[in-house]
Amino acid sequence: MKKQIFTRNGLRITVENERKTFSVLKAYMKSWGLDIKTSRRNTNIGHEGMEQLIQSLLDEYANYKIEIFNERLEEIKKEFNKKTEEIRLEEAENREKLLSTILESEELIAKLKNSVKEKEIENMKIEKMYRKMKMGCIGISVICSTVWLAIFLQYLYSM
Repeated sequence: MKKQIFTRNGLRITVENERKTFSVLKAYMKSWGLDIKTSRRNTNIGHEGMEQLIQSLLDEYANYKIEIFNERLEEIKKEFNKKTEEIRLEEAENREKLLSTILESEELIAKLKNSVKEKEIENMKIEKMYRKMKMGCIGISVICSTVWLAIFLQYLYSM
């Protein structure tokens, strides 16, 4: 066997010759974190058996990596859902605060309108009183003028 490449699920093992196949396979598996506790001598397999062993180990390793990936994906999904829930709660809180601010503003506007109406009514009353007082003063001055005229005329007749 000359140079041979085994691939499965994106993983690749390259072997120069059959005698090195098992040691290369062990080195690959060890670098991937899998420790093979056997040697070629105590496994009675030939070239085809070696290919099957490599393919099954590659499958096993790929499944292991997929499992790790899926676990990490689940962790990320949980974190994402947690953050999404936090954001949703924060937005709800902000909506409530905004609504209460709007209601307070509407109450203040209503109070201000009432206050303006009260001041307008008060101003109208003051204006009415002023007109009455003015009319009263005019009346008093007319009376005073009449009295003075009467006194003056009486003075003139008495002379």
